[in-house]
Amino acid sequence: MQTLTLVVIGLIVLAAFWLAGRMFGEGGRKGAALALRVFLPVWLVPAAANLAIGYYVAERPLWTEIFVFLAVFGVPAAVAIVLLRGGNRPRDMA
Repeated sequence: MQTLTLVVIGLIVLAAFWLAGRMFGEGGRKGAALALRVFLPVWLVPAAANLAIGYYVAERPLWTEIFVFLAVFGVPAAVAIVLLRGGNRPRDMA
C-alpha cells in the first residue's frame, strides 16, 4: 500500500511540475519540457530516500527495496518521458 501511495504522490508531483512549467515557464511546451526534465532528478531524491529507509530502518532485504524503488521512481519517470516525447503514437501504416 505504501508503494502505491508513493507512486500516486510521484504522479501528483509530476502533474504539479508540468502545470507549473506550462504556466510559468518560457511558454507552453518549452516550459513544460524544462519542468519535466527538472522533475526527474528531483523525484530521484525521495525515491532513493525511500529505498534507504526501507533497507536501513525497516531492515527489509535490499532486493525487495530495489523493486520498490523501480516502481516508485520508474512509473512517474516513465510518464514524464512519455510527456517529454509529446505522447507521439505511431501513425497508421496504411
